[in-house]
Amino acid sequence: MAFPGALWDSTGCRSVHNAGLGVESESEQMPTVNNIAQTVEDSVAAAERLRLELERYRSELGECRKRMGELEQGEALLAGEKRILEMIAKSSLLEPILDALCRLVEEVSNGSLATILLLDSESNRLWHAAAPSLPSTYTEGMGGIVIGPSVGSCGTAAYRREPVIVCDIAADPLWADYRNVALAHGLRASWSTPIFSSSGNLLGTFAILSREPCSPTPQHHHITQQITHLASIAIERKRTEAALQESEERFRRMADAIPEVIWFTALEPEKVLYVSPSFERIWGLPVNKLYKNPRLWIEAIHPDDRQRVTSTFSHWVAGEQVNYHNVEYRIVQPDGAIRWIHERGVLSLNPEGKPCLASGISTDITERKRAEEELRRSEAYLAEAQKLSRTGSFGWNVSTGGITWSNETYCILGYDRAMKPNLELLLERVHPEDRALVQQMIDRATGGGTDLDFEHRVLMPDGMVKYVHVVARATKAESGAIEFVGALMDVTERKRAEVLVAGEKKLLEMIARGSSLASVLDALCRFGEEMSGNVLVSILLVSPDGKSLRHGAAPSLPKSYTEAIDGALIGPCAGSCGTAAYRGERIIVSDIATDPLWDQYRHLAIDHGLRACWSTPIFSTTRDVIGTFALYSREPGSPSSEQLNLIEQMTHLAAVAIERKCAEEALRRSESRFEGILAIAEDAIISIDSNQRILLFNQGAEKVFGYGKSEVIGKPLDVLLPQRFFHAHWGHIEAFTKSADVSRAMGQRRELFGIRKDGHEFPAEASISKLDLGGELIFTVILRDVTERKRAAEALRASEHLARGQVEALTSTLAALSQESEPEKLLEHVLEMMGRQLGAHSLAVWEMNGNTGRVQIVVNCEDGRLNLATREEVQATPQLSLTTQYHPIWTEFFRTGAHCVIGNMESDTVRVRIAEIPDSLWYDWSSDVVVNPTSQAVVKRLHSSGIVATLAVPTFVAGKVTGLISIRFKQQRSFRPEEIELTRALTHQAMVAIRLIRLSQQSRQTAVIAERNRMARDIHDTLAQGFTGVIVQLEAAGDATSKGLAKETEEHLRRAGDLARESLKEARRSVRALRPQALDEKNLCQALEDLLRKMTAGTTLLAEFNVQGQPRSLPPEWEENILRICQEVLTNALRHAHASQFKAQLLFVPSAVRLDLCDNGCGFDPAGKHDGFGLTGMRERVEGMGGKITIHSATGKGTAILIVLPLATDSIEPRMNADTHG
Repeated sequence: MAFPGALWDSTGCRSVHNAGLGVESESEQMPTVNNIAQTVEDSVAAAERLRLELERYRSELGECRKRMGELEQGEALLAGEKRILEMIAKSSLLEPILDALCRLVEEVSNGSLATILLLDSESNRLWHAAAPSLPSTYTEGMGGIVIGPSVGSCGTAAYRREPVIVCDIAADPLWADYRNVALAHGLRASWSTPIFSSSGNLLGTFAILSREPCSPTPQHHHITQQITHLASIAIERKRTEAALQESEERFRRMADAIPEVIWFTALEPEKVLYVSPSFERIWGLPVNKLYKNPRLWIEAIHPDDRQRVTSTFSHWVAGEQVNYHNVEYRIVQPDGAIRWIHERGVLSLNPEGKPCLASGISTDITERKRAEEELRRSEAYLAEAQKLSRTGSFGWNVSTGGITWSNETYCILGYDRAMKPNLELLLERVHPEDRALVQQMIDRATGGGTDLDFEHRVLMPDGMVKYVHVVARATKAESGAIEFVGALMDVTERKRAEVLVAGEKKLLEMIARGSSLASVLDALCRFGEEMSGNVLVSILLVSPDGKSLRHGAAPSLPKSYTEAIDGALIGPCAGSCGTAAYRGERIIVSDIATDPLWDQYRHLAIDHGLRACWSTPIFSTTRDVIGTFALYSREPGSPSSEQLNLIEQMTHLAAVAIERKCAEEALRRSESRFEGILAIAEDAIISIDSNQRILLFNQGAEKVFGYGKSEVIGKPLDVLLPQRFFHAHWGHIEAFTKSADVSRAMGQRRELFGIRKDGHEFPAEASISKLDLGGELIFTVILRDVTERKRAAEALRASEHLARGQVEALTSTLAALSQESEPEKLLEHVLEMMGRQLGAHSLAVWEMNGNTGRVQIVVNCEDGRLNLATREEVQATPQLSLTTQYHPIWTEFFRTGAHCVIGNMESDTVRVRIAEIPDSLWYDWSSDVVVNPTSQAVVKRLHSSGIVATLAVPTFVAGKVTGLISIRFKQQRSFRPEEIELTRALTHQAMVAIRLIRLSQQSRQTAVIAERNRMARDIHDTLAQGFTGVIVQLEAAGDATSKGLAKETEEHLRRAGDLARESLKEARRSVRALRPQALDEKNLCQALEDLLRKMTAGTTLLAEFNVQGQPRSLPPEWEENILRICQEVLTNALRHAHASQFKAQLLFVPSAVRLDLCDNGCGFDPAGKHDGFGLTGMRERVEGMGGKITIHSATGKGTAILIVLPLATDSIEPRMNADTHG
């Protein structure tokens, strides 16, 4: 009987076979007992064999079952690998892939736990990337596993780079540091294998863990091998993808950042794959439009380049040309701007070898193209500059002998550009006398590698000699070869110029030394012949009458010829020189034998061998012909350019010499002519040369500076200047020398001062002029001592300042008088104004007691506050007895009203003197005065307040001294007359205020207002109007002073003084309630005429006055009012209207008196608000007389005023004259 058997052969393949047992055939004979025994034994043996065979079968059957399980696991592993490879191919995330790998291992290896750890290259640790069945507490507890020789299974496997098998974690020393963590989580075995990349780099580890101590089976080894391979693929694929993405990102960032345009284009079908952002900046088009329409690239190409570029591109992508694309072209931006592009590209081929992708870089080379264009222009400019400067360049390689020349070098040496330069050609041109020098310089430079810098002469084929300057720099190559790069400069003109400058210098020195004109002109001719060979030079001078030419110099012309032409007439056909002088232009006669200009002198010239003559007129600085300069040649011909330049320079030198001599003669004549004038001139007149040395010093200068003429002639002008002005003066002269001005005023920016012999400085004004005497500048200064004028101007400014202060004070007082209803406020204002004008500490008003004959204080003003004593306080105030017939000061004070000064109050002896008398004697204050203890008490009280001096000004009532105002000071001081006059005027106003106070205490308020208004009008019409006239005169005086009109200044000052005195008199008369003096001495018509004459004297205002009808007597108040009204209107025309014409007419008719006043000034608005008192005062005066006033005025149209005063009951309506404008 046979049993089938399924066995695994040694190859692992399954095989089936039969096993059978042998049986005797029936035909054999039955055995005997022995045979039976033997049979039994055989049966037992057979049974044993059968049992053994059955055991082997059973073993093979188990192995077969095991192999079938492995096969099923292999199929499951293969299916799992397929899934994982699909995940890798689909670019799934790495974490799910590694997780799937671990689960696959656990699926095919029952009871096992799988984990994958990845290497962190920065920390050099292993971190769990996948462990689906391991507790998180375990993976977290393990943390980052250090790679080392005894760090568990994974750390050690990574360290050893080979599998590490730990069968029992509890006993293996590799797990010493992590044993507790593993055992706590039931882990007993761990088999770890390193995961490597395709290049052999460690990526991580793969580990299988077991909860029982055990070793891995071959199946585990097979699984481990497969899983580590898949893990390596997955990790490397992901890292490759990440690196690719990073690379692509870096490429994109780089492409976005670089200025060039990077592009990729698919060819079939044509499609733009990528264009970097720089396209928008260079092409000026959005990139997205190019993606939609690739033809935008072609459309942007410049029309002149489009066919060439598209053809080149087409041949390139078709593979008909080289694989590399390289082209330059222009594009046109949307705004019309043109840019240059350099494009380079490569082709990518498909598997069939055909182009499928074009890629490249387009660079904006606009700036390079511009630079190339600039370089081309620069090279052209350099060539032109070399041509203009006559400078050529060269290069010379000593070792090879190669020489290169620029075009200008060929021109300088006179060689054709087709010739190849070499050293022999260069030496061939060197002047024979300089050849040894040149060879020596070359040998020295080539031997030592030194630079070249020398000059030599070049002899041209036509015999012309040139001077050249050679400069070259030597450079050495690494091989030691020497090469020169340098320049060759034609300095012939410079050399000629140096010779010419030297000759000019010599001639100018002769002129400066004062050599005779004949010797200077002779040297000039010889120098001209030296500079231009084969010519004869002649100089002729125009005669004083300007009709002929006289011999000047001709050293090389035959004497018989020069004598024959001496005195030849100037005319249109008078040879070269006579015609040149006649026409005032250069005459070139190339052939005397044929030129008609020489008909008159031809035979003379031919006989002396003269065939050509080129003559040029010599001009003075005023362009007058003063001579001729001529070159004669013994051969027919025209002058060369060098000769023409020589003629220009020689004629200039001749003009300098001739004009210098003429100027010297004119100066001598001028000096003799003006010596008398200079002797009597009051101004200082000083002449100096260009070295600032004094040449002329007149008598006026002697008087101004105190030096004698012999003391300063030849000395520097600095002796007459303060030292602090030396530098500025030299700078002024230097600037004046360079300027085109012939004269100018000095000291325009700063005040000018001189210094006398005694060392005293004085202010001056000066003007300076210059005269060019043939190159030598002579400066003349006219200087005037303005010391007295300065003093007068200072006094004038002080007087004007004081007058303005007086007007300000009086105007302020007038305004206060017109506005303050309380007399006390007016008094306070007047006293405060008086103290402020004089800088006083305080003031007090003393009044004479008529009953006792003593003075007593009634008002005290200190710190701007007024203290007015009541009647009771006045009666209780101690009285001072000052009246005496013996005291020289107080007697004069009360008799004449002279003011006085009390001083030395800080000492025991108080003194007093009359202030109006300069340097008057001081007297004891209490001498010959009745002793009064009160006086001492007053002095002590004032001294305790710091008062050291007082000014006592008398007060008047009805022309009699009734008291005084004491003005107190904390320092000793003197008083100018103007200050005293102002103080007296303000004292009168103070008395007016006091009188008003008295009136207010005695009468009704209306009477007080009437009196105040009257006084205001009086003040306005006297002092205010008068001081207006004073200011007008002072302003006129100031204007005259600025113009240097001394007499006019004095006249204006005199008028100002007269007006001030008259105004003061009128003010005093007003205070004393007296009639105006003008009406006391004259009738109304005469007074009006005199008023217009005095007020307009010295002004630009033209005033007219006439009387119509039969004059008649008017009430005195009316006459005064008419006079004041006319005065007010005239003042307004002068000060405010700026009129140039003023008309006044007084008309007498039976029933009325009519006053017409008009001017052509700037006008004003009569209805507007006016701060002054004038209009109000006029209206009050007219209304007080029962008359009517009409005012017509407008801006820019002048002013007309009509006043009608009725004489009877019949009234006359006001009407304007026909010429009145308003």
